[in-house]
Amino acid sequence: MQLAYTWSHFKYTEVNSLFGSYSDTFMPNAPEHQLFLDVAYTLLPSLVLGASLDVVSRWAVDPSNQTWVDGYALVNARLAYRWRAKSLRGELTLSGKNLAGKDYIAFSEPDPDGNSYQPGPRQQVFAGVRIFLD
Repeated sequence: MQLAYTWSHFKYTEVNSLFGSYSDTFMPNAPEHQLFLDVAYTLLPSLVLGASLDVVSRWAVDPSNQTWVDGYALVNARLAYRWRAKSLRGELTLSGKNLAGKDYIAFSEPDPDGNSYQPGPRQQVFAGVRIFLD
């Protein structure tokens, strides 16, 4: 099991820009809380099943902190098969991200043209091969 938590309490004491002056506001695009949890279980000596959770709290879009993007939680899973043949060993993996199909904003930015919110991808599937020379 792996667990990582980040607390980012980034606040401006004073901001002076062309768009206004602000004090005691959160830095844009910096979620205050982020959590990553990953668990793996060895089903057989060569077969590993894993699941992870990515959690991000809401964040401000601009220095005024008038507009916020909602936080989200993404559920991910993977299956890995490990093999060995003479002086080679390797791993085949199949993984999926955002398996629940959560709609979320992956990135935001204050943008005068109105294209401020970049959606994150829905379900994704990946396959991979790693080969090691012993």
